[in-house]
Amino acid sequence: IRAIRLEHKIPLQQIRAAINHAKKRYGLDWPFAAKHQTFFFDGDIHIKINKESDLFGSSSFPMQVQISGKEKDQTTMKEVTELYMKNLTFDEEDLADKYCAFERDGRKIFMDPQYHFGQPFVAGCDYTVPALLAAYQTEGSVVAAARALAVREELLETALWYDDYLKGPVAA
Repeated sequence: IRAIRLEHKIPLQQIRAAINHAKKRYGLDWPFAAKHQTFFFDGDIHIKINKESDLFGSSSFPMQVQISGKEKDQTTMKEVTELYMKNLTFDEEDLADKYCAFERDGRKIFMDPQYHFGQPFVAGCDYTVPALLAAYQTEGSVVAAARALAVREELLETALWYDDYLKGPVAA
């Protein structure tokens, strides 16, 4: 949802309304968690429905429908609306199970609900980003914090890059 808000500039109110519509109309509790499920077109949210339903008469599924905006329930074309979902990995049931929240110079920050309760962590490290940042603040430098935690310095640098990324550009 954070990516939808930041990258597509869709207000939280519109996202909530789309989720409620997907639950009520299509019985989808998690419309943004399924593989290749969410699409954006002209400021509106569209989803792919993979289960059978008689909502559209004899239409067969899968199909894509608009769940926000004025034209809710309008079907859409995959070629026009599909979003490349490169930052998600999916489990055997095609539900999102891990999110790559940040990548720079081949270093990655992941979020996984099965690991550290979904807190962001640096790939190749057993510490969460908040733990790495706290060590940096306590120790006063990347070198000292890396030594204190017995991790490579580049893992701490990655956490710092991610923290800067979340803060956004600083106004001059």
